[in-house]
Amino acid sequence: MRVLVGSGLETFEKGKSALQTWRHFGLDWAFVDSKTPIQNGVKFCVCLKDFLPWMMMPLQVVYVNDKRKANKAMMSFGFGSGTLQGHLLAGEEHFPIELDENNQVWYEILSFSKPAHFSSFIGYPYVMLRQKYFAHQSIHAVLKHMTASQP
Repeated sequence: MRVLVGSGLETFEKGKSALQTWRHFGLDWAFVDSKTPIQNGVKFCVCLKDFLPWMMMPLQVVYVNDKRKANKAMMSFGFGSGTLQGHLLAGEEHFPIELDENNQVWYEILSFSKPAHFSSFIGYPYVMLRQKYFAHQSIHAVLKHMTASQP
């Protein structure tokens, strides 16, 4: 899922900051400790609450991309995380923000997964629905951060 979040370098930098401080996980039902660094190999947990009490889903940052094209005003920042043993799913998510050649800033969520636990296998249609819900909620959280005034 990809959405236009604004335009210009300032917007890109604000979006990059949002990702680096886990604002895209700033939800009532899911969060990551905002002090968790976005660096290759860093392990972290997504804490989430659904039907059950709070659950912790272990993941690891598997790559970080921070690129700027020399001759153009194109920049991108993003990272990917992969699930670890103990997570209900086996898969990966990627969260990039990009300033394109038209000075537009895009936020995107890419994910793929399969069940890694009996309960997620049984409830896989529901799990997929929740992943789509997370994508929409994450986009809303980033947009809210992008439109908030500076303190």
